[in-house]
Amino acid sequence: MFDKMTVYRGLTLPTTVIGQLKQSVGKYISTNEFLSTSLYHNVAEMSVQIYNTDEDEFLFDHGAIFQIRNIRYENNKYIVSMNGINNNNIECLKSDYFQIERQYLHGNMINNILSDINANSFFGKYLLKIDSNEKAITYFEELLNNVLSNSNNMKINEYEIYLVSGNLADAYTSNEQYDLALKYAFNTYDIYRNFKYNYSVSIAVSLMRISDIYLNLDQVQFALDYIEEAFRNVSANESHIHYSIGHIYCKLMNYEMAIQHLEKCLLYKQKIYSVNDPSRITTPLKLGKIK
Repeated sequence: MFDKMTVYRGLTLPTTVIGQLKQSVGKYISTNEFLSTSLYHNVAEMSVQIYNTDEDEFLFDHGAIFQIRNIRYENNKYIVSMNGINNNNIECLKSDYFQIERQYLHGNMINNILSDINANSFFGKYLLKIDSNEKAITYFEELLNNVLSNSNNMKINEYEIYLVSGNLADAYTSNEQYDLALKYAFNTYDIYRNFKYNYSVSIAVSLMRISDIYLNLDQVQFALDYIEEAFRNVSANESHIHYSIGHIYCKLMNYEMAIQHLEKCLLYKQKIYSVNDPSRITTPLKLGKIK
């Protein structure tokens, strides 16, 4: 058992971010990069509570989790106090995270039971987002086992197995365990083809997932076959599919086809996104490299 102590970090933040912090007292945040802190408040001003070590400077890893304790204004500066959370214990995050997701999904999905399923799934996706890949895999495996042992409602059971299997495929992909990722991706694809109910989901999602895994395995022709099948199964504007197909054709050095799809991707993005939106930048960069 380590003693707790206080370390500090100074930041210059926009007023919009400060406003968001004020609204987030009691909530959890995670770092998206390494965070350097000091024992001395004259070096930095943002107080964070962590476990004691022997060094004067402390470096938090990418994906470190904190709970915002309070925020106050003193001596012409805001002081935000946060508690460090042990990433190995995810239980402390679940109830708060589930409550937020359920509130959102209940307001945006017709079927509140299915929204609960999505809330459970989104927590695992959150673990992936903070690079806790192995924890996400363990979480999804346990979730899948629970689903498989519960067959009271065929409609819910079928959809949840499909959803969690797909999440497991994504988690194993993030962890670079591509054989297991492919196993669950194909399970998801097979479940979709045998659906007994309509859940308003597209088979293109499963096909794109399989394509992405094959691309990670450098099996480029398989990746192309599945992404093209996905493209044949979408009816709406799917600029990201055009981008993926263009990227794969680049890998195959078929630059003529790559340019065709990337230009279509760019055309769709120009209709949807503003000139300054970052989403419009990646495609011209890709085209520039080819041309």
